[in-house]
Amino acid sequence: MENFLQHSKQTNGKRALLFCILFFLLIAPVLSSAHEWDLMGPTFDNCNTVSACNTTGQCDAIVDLVPIINSDCLPANGLAIDYKIDLDDDNSDDLLGYSDNQGSTYPFPNPNGLPVTAFSASSPTATASYPVGTHRIYWNATDDCGNTTSCDYTFIVEDCEVPVPYCEIGVSIVPLDSGQIITVFASDFDLGSTDNCVANGQLGFSFSTDPNDISVDVSCADHNQVQNYTIYVWDDAGNFSTCIVSLMVDCPNVLADIVAKNERGEAIGGFSIEVTGANGQSQVFPAAPSGLNYNFLNLLDSVVSIPGPYDIRPVKDINPVNGVSTFDLVLLARHILGIEPLNSPYRMIAADVNRSSTITVFDLVQLRQLILFQITDFTNNDSWRFIPEEYDFNGNPTNPFAGPIPDSYTIDSFSLAENLCFIGVKVGDLNGTAVLSGLTSEVIEDRQMGQPLRLQAEDQPLVAGQDYAITFSAQELEQALGLQLALRFDPSAINIDRVVPAALPDLNLHNFNLDRLDQGELLASWSTAHSASIDGESVFTLHFRALKDTHLSSLFTLSTESLSAEAYSELSSGQVSTHPVELHFSPPPPAPTTAFELMANRPNPFRQQTLISFTLPEAGAATLQVFDALGRLVYQREDTFAAGYNEFWLQRGDLGAAGLYYYQLNMAELQAKQRMVLVD
Repeated sequence: MENFLQHSKQTNGKRALLFCILFFLLIAPVLSSAHEWDLMGPTFDNCNTVSACNTTGQCDAIVDLVPIINSDCLPANGLAIDYKIDLDDDNSDDLLGYSDNQGSTYPFPNPNGLPVTAFSASSPTATASYPVGTHRIYWNATDDCGNTTSCDYTFIVEDCEVPVPYCEIGVSIVPLDSGQIITVFASDFDLGSTDNCVANGQLGFSFSTDPNDISVDVSCADHNQVQNYTIYVWDDAGNFSTCIVSLMVDCPNVLADIVAKNERGEAIGGFSIEVTGANGQSQVFPAAPSGLNYNFLNLLDSVVSIPGPYDIRPVKDINPVNGVSTFDLVLLARHILGIEPLNSPYRMIAADVNRSSTITVFDLVQLRQLILFQITDFTNNDSWRFIPEEYDFNGNPTNPFAGPIPDSYTIDSFSLAENLCFIGVKVGDLNGTAVLSGLTSEVIEDRQMGQPLRLQAEDQPLVAGQDYAITFSAQELEQALGLQLALRFDPSAINIDRVVPAALPDLNLHNFNLDRLDQGELLASWSTAHSASIDGESVFTLHFRALKDTHLSSLFTLSTESLSAEAYSELSSGQVSTHPVELHFSPPPPAPTTAFELMANRPNPFRQQTLISFTLPEAGAATLQVFDALGRLVYQREDTFAAGYNEFWLQRGDLGAAGLYYYQLNMAELQAKQRMVLVD
């Protein structure tokens, strides 16, 4: 029996060995050739949530959706791949895609006629621009063995941009009766704030970081006290931005105020009060604690020793450069020459800088000296003048200097119930840009800014001990009327020997302040009454010696601490437009090249224009095409270009809305691509 069992085991072992040999010799190759032995299927390496932020002022963003797929059965470009996208992750398919190795027609049911995108099987992608929200993508990959693997994950487009606040400027005055209490809502101060994702009128407003803190109660207990509030502007994503507003309660049953405002009716603060009695004795009372209107309650106990009647005169003589720029010089010169006369008596009073009761070139000279910090104050004038509101300029407002201009009211006592109102004029500020309240030197301007003027020089390395003459020219400005800037540099790197003005109308050394060169700053203020084209024209040349090895483009910047960098031009309507000034350094001519290359545009991102540059191996026809994020052709230029380096400016008007764009250069069989971003 034992021998029998042993014999049986030997026989079975031999049979098993024989079966294995036959399998590997005959059956395995057949199975291997058909890949039927692969049971694993493709695998996804990156089935994880993806996030992106909108950063271009739109309510969408480019999201990179690129799967990483591995397969033992086939290389990646042999897989059949498709995806479905469920926008807002609400269990409803919205977009479809499939790999092009499945044929030219999408092979799966599409009864709802959803948008379908084809992609290369070797580089599967669903990368595109998607709206703000949480979405889901479903991937499928099938190999030749019939194995299918699925992968789904969410991708999130976050709204990362805060709303743009636009709130009431100046002090909002609320009239109340004694004992009355009213509720003021944060939204009451809104003048049309905007957001990239939230429609107008749908934003939220609060008085704090609590979105529900939407109102405050005010009463006569706050009479004549300016209350400053921070208004929070909210979008649906919880992003917020802020603006500062001011509120003052006016109760007519309380003693009268001394009120000052500009000719537009905006409240002026920070003024003192000079009280002069019948005996000529005067006393000056400092600015009201609230910063705005002065109440007679503040004077009653202080003037009992001064006999009446009383002359009441506001006084404010601080920060003479407040609201003053070369723009005012342009307006002043055009008034003097009768090109564009000043259209209000208060603007004429502002133009009489030296208080001579005339408007002449001497006012222009003194105002330019103030702008260039060659003087620090008006020589015969306060920085503000105040005129009683009821004064009618003797019935002739076109000539305010025909008679003495009053600056005070005369009253018998301080127990008045009616306000004394003055019109305040900031001397030198002809376009009304001065800060009206408090003592700050910050200037708030609301002017339309046109296309930038480029102040340009050719970049180059600087070698210590060598002398240089660098010319700065103006680009992109026709019909120019003026220019101001503060050019900053490192005084330890160069020693400027002289500044040579170019041959522009009315431009000479008086338009420059050279006293600050040792501090590393050159101030310039140029204006002319008659517009002139300075596009491509030289503005000035700097002669200097380099004190250390450096590079020109790293040496100079535009500073806004002393002067805002801006230029002015005349529109076809005859009005004056303001333009920001940008400092550019053009690269030196490139070395000859035979390469076909499309370079990155600059600047990028851009607002108004951007430089497209490329090199060609030979002269010939080439085509530049610009596509939006959805692949639609929005601009095309065909031309014959020279061999080597070429460039041209692409303007904002050549494109559509702000966002991501792709541009492509084609020449015969050669092709190159880049991308750029247009912003608002």
